[in-house]
Amino acid sequence: MSGAVVNYSCEALTEDEAAAATAAVKEMLGPDQEVVSVEKNVCIREEEVLLLNGTPITLEGEEGKAIKDCLLKGTVLNQDLINHLLLKAGLLCQPIKVKTELNVKTSNTQAENVFLHKNGEILDENCSERTEVNEYSSQTEESWLPEENERTETGKSLRDRLKSADTDSVNDKLENLCHRNNTNSQDSLDVSFDSVFNKSFDAGSVNSINSERSRSPGVHWKEGIIVSGNLEDLMHEFVPRAHASPPDSFSFSFLLSSRLYLTPSQLLGETCRRAEQLSHMMSSESIPSYVANLVRMLSNWITWFPYDFQEESMMTRVRKLSQLCTSLDPNLQTRLTQLLQSLLKHLTAVEKHKQYVSKIRRMQYDGEKTGFPMDLSHVTLSACVVAQQLTHIELQYLSFIGPDEFVNAFARDLVNSAKSEESSNLGVHELQPEAVQARLRAGKKTPNLESYINWFNRLSQLVGSSVCVLKKKKQRVKIIEFWIEVARECVNIGNFNSMMGIISGLNLQPVSRLRKTWNKIQLDKFDVLGHQLDPSSNFVSYRTTLQAAVNRSEKATDKKQRVVIPFFSLLIKDLYFVNEGCASKLPNGHINMEKARTLAEHVSQFMKWKDMESPYEKNTRILDYLERSPTFSKEGLEFQSYLLEPPESAQDREIYKSLKPNFKKNQ
Repeated sequence: MSGAVVNYSCEALTEDEAAAATAAVKEMLGPDQEVVSVEKNVCIREEEVLLLNGTPITLEGEEGKAIKDCLLKGTVLNQDLINHLLLKAGLLCQPIKVKTELNVKTSNTQAENVFLHKNGEILDENCSERTEVNEYSSQTEESWLPEENERTETGKSLRDRLKSADTDSVNDKLENLCHRNNTNSQDSLDVSFDSVFNKSFDAGSVNSINSERSRSPGVHWKEGIIVSGNLEDLMHEFVPRAHASPPDSFSFSFLLSSRLYLTPSQLLGETCRRAEQLSHMMSSESIPSYVANLVRMLSNWITWFPYDFQEESMMTRVRKLSQLCTSLDPNLQTRLTQLLQSLLKHLTAVEKHKQYVSKIRRMQYDGEKTGFPMDLSHVTLSACVVAQQLTHIELQYLSFIGPDEFVNAFARDLVNSAKSEESSNLGVHELQPEAVQARLRAGKKTPNLESYINWFNRLSQLVGSSVCVLKKKKQRVKIIEFWIEVARECVNIGNFNSMMGIISGLNLQPVSRLRKTWNKIQLDKFDVLGHQLDPSSNFVSYRTTLQAAVNRSEKATDKKQRVVIPFFSLLIKDLYFVNEGCASKLPNGHINMEKARTLAEHVSQFMKWKDMESPYEKNTRILDYLERSPTFSKEGLEFQSYLLEPPESAQDREIYKSLKPNFKKNQ
């Protein structure tokens, strides 16, 4: 049938139903209320519906009858009927007539009171009042049609925008996160990070997600991508819904940049509050998908930014969100427990690494004060093996650097520069107090970044010390040629940071001034390596070599061919210019999400490189030498260089003279 048939009937209430109704009335209206009678009406409605992409479309009216006739006859629906179905299913937006009425009414009342006094006594009074009313009204009517590029995400893949992706369902992702076992110091969270940023993203899923989300008025879109918005509305977009979840590109960019304006603990607290509010408005059918999206959001956050959860306030909010999820869907209890266990395991590994780095730094410091560099002239070492062990150390330090540490470093610089300069891009006086506090706290959270930079300086000092410790010129020539060969092997591996560290060590002034030593060296190989440090055209030579290594890595199946370790100082410089290139906040107060996305693109590419597991076997003896052996201090290296080849210029003689009293006993 076309349309519907409605049957009404009255049924008697059971005793339990009557008692429940009476109790409800007395609870709402008071215990003294008396219920006279309670009736139960049952309405049965029969309809014919057509399922379109899972959406039920009721066949009613003339259009419903026509659609039913076409289906029964097996004929193709005409364009009008097809549009009717698409509109009912929400797959097509129909122009809307928007009628705007403006009514303004102003009322101005003036009152006058006149009193006649004599010796303080009121003899007469007169009161008058005048009211003036003005009215204005206007009406406009126009057709409104949402622009197509605002309704859906464009067909670009997430890799094109963020060099990253995530096609896994929430179940697959949690399985990978919770059950993958890793034998080295890295936890499964770091390994899963690589999977997030390597796989191609299903652009169609982004389209379906964005088409079902209601858009916040304080957010600006361009080609289906958020380009700016105020903090409140960006948080609204970040929190998932039952059938809609923000793209990973936006989630990663927002989580990365939000710490400039509020702490991760504040953001998670606000997310929990909004999630709990939404849960009260969800139908029972929507709860499973809503909870799955919440767990996916939490899983991504933990995977991308595990260091956010080192604070107890964050873990308190995580437990609160987990309790909300399990109360809505108890089946997720085991999965959430596994997720939190993986997080705790990773944070434990981070703490062990922190203690290890602290121990190594103390040994290196003591070695500079009391130790003496190792003489390598009588030790047989393979340049290839040393390069491999350098790669081990590089990847170990890199694996613990979180993407948030880059933004944390920028946050510290922004606050410091804003305090020292009257005019800045975003001065402290322009920030809310919570934003200033967030930046100050973020600026203190860069330990792994600093440890990696210290390692680079350590390598340069080690190379310089290994040269200057040798008394004979022939031995110095041999060790310099050895380090040049190690640097060449680093290039072959794709370890550009160690290569740059070695070149920097050989270019230290105490080493480069040894003219008699360098005259005995064939400089062709060194000049080729030194060309990588040429800053002309923004280090074009190095960038060309790096791009070749990246192309090799993306196509390689052999793990040894996939290693890419960029020159870290230049990477920091690039990120700094991205951060300084445009304002974090626009003139209208919106957060610049285009800048946040660009920064996220650069950071995510680095995160993919740094999560590579070293494909080479460890050599404990060489690793100990590289990390633990004593080196000269900066002043000690200068003094030792002057002992090998006396100072020639007046300036060098002055430096040597000032150093001599402190190191006289070592002559």
